[in-house]
Amino acid sequence: VVGGTVYETKQETLARNLVLARLLREEATSSSGESPRASLKTLRINRDGASFRYVLLYLLASGDDGRGEGKASKTAAVAVPSSADEASILAREADYYGLPALSVAAAKKAAAVAGGSSGTSGGDSGDEVETIRDLVRDIDSYERAGTIARDACAQLRILAYGSHPALLMAHKVYSGESDSRRAARLLEFARFYGAVSRAGPGRPKK
Repeated sequence: VVGGTVYETKQETLARNLVLARLLREEATSSSGESPRASLKTLRINRDGASFRYVLLYLLASGDDGRGEGKASKTAAVAVPSSADEASILAREADYYGLPALSVAAAKKAAAVAGGSSGTSGGDSGDEVETIRDLVRDIDSYERAGTIARDACAQLRILAYGSHPALLMAHKVYSGESDSRRAARLLEFARFYGAVSRAGPGRPKK
């Protein structure tokens, strides 16, 4: 049960993910002290219920275990909501479950939908410029602190100055998170778009 929404699946599916596997162990231990397979019937998670549908679909379709190293984590088809608001929520939820590929895909979708609905008005250009400035300031500070390597920061600046929609949307989505989590998301973008200097912004390395 996630946020009041009931899902039925196998424990083996949830156990593929590091975060969910930990929750399974903790719930089973607190319930009876036995192993999850032997005792746990219902797992209750206090997160967004609607978004978990996409998390579950992603786990079923990919081999991503939460380390970003699953065999299909970058190639499997990723289902995300069509609404910008719902996609933004999914980006945060996927980050909680440690699924960066799903988080990036959701942020890209949110950015694409938001850009399509307002791209012709020209009224958000000032906001975009300010977002880019804030983002670059963050990148500069992480580089000075040594949190993100210089070459990764260079890639991120290219994406930022190119108004990469997914990166700008992710910056807004994670603006309320801690410095360490924002840095981790930025680093994931740098890795995901590691071929940017050769292929151009918005085209991930194959």
